[in-house]
Amino acid sequence: MEKDIVEEYRRKGFKRRGLLSGLFFIGDANAPQEGETCGLAITSLVLGVISLVGPGPFTAIPGVILGHLSMARIYQAGGKLKGNGLAIAGLVTGYVALSLTVSLLLYFFVISPEMERRERRQMEQQMAEVSAQVEQLAHQLGATLRGAAGSFAKNAPSARAPRATTVSRRAVNTIPHVVRTVDYSADIEKNEKAVMVAFERIVSAQERFKSSNGHYAGTLRSLPVSENELSVSGYRMSMMGSTENFRITALPEEHGKTGRRSFYADETGVIRANTTMRATKNDAPATL
Repeated sequence: MEKDIVEEYRRKGFKRRGLLSGLFFIGDANAPQEGETCGLAITSLVLGVISLVGPGPFTAIPGVILGHLSMARIYQAGGKLKGNGLAIAGLVTGYVALSLTVSLLLYFFVISPEMERRERRQMEQQMAEVSAQVEQLAHQLGATLRGAAGSFAKNAPSARAPRATTVSRRAVNTIPHVVRTVDYSADIEKNEKAVMVAFERIVSAQERFKSSNGHYAGTLRSLPVSENELSVSGYRMSMMGSTENFRITALPEEHGKTGRRSFYADETGVIRANTTMRATKNDAPATL
């Protein structure tokens, strides 16, 4: 009986080539017809194309597996099955989707956190430098006033010397307060308000972009908004987007001069702020 089955396979043009022959050609019902296109190859190509525009590895992995299986089946059929090009296309699209997925995972979980840490260190360094400059200026002004007060008290009449000394001490004690109030409050408030307005425009533009294209824009240049509407003096803005989410960040170019807060927003539309480091989704909502 077994010899009859083997002879029948050979008569129809099939050869036993390992395990795949048992998987695909068991009985006449599974035997391919002359000129037939392999269904596995078609399925592999469809899954590969879908993986490029949406689910990613959830369809890319099955597409790659079916691509390899279809090529094995076409080879085993001895020329009776077609679709080798479809199988190759399915493999290519599947592997490309897997490569993109791996690249995105590396960016979001390795590269992006490292960039955030570097920017946080730079901001902390800038804040430390500004604080050191303020303290140095306060010390210099205090020393200057103390020297002037001492000279005035030495040359003034003795009856008025105590009053001059008292006045000079008060002036010296108020120096740090004077230095702290000489800031850029008006410009900072203006810049931070402009950032929040720009964020609202970006969120609105992203919603329109997704309704038209099925996914969020990946960069600011991809949005249907002019650069003038998104540019904010004194702040560096950036955006990263994917199919289902996006995030926007804005950092002051000089902390304490062009802005005191960093800002963050995502697809939820909530704008968040942080006064000490780079803002994230865990910070409190920003207020004017």
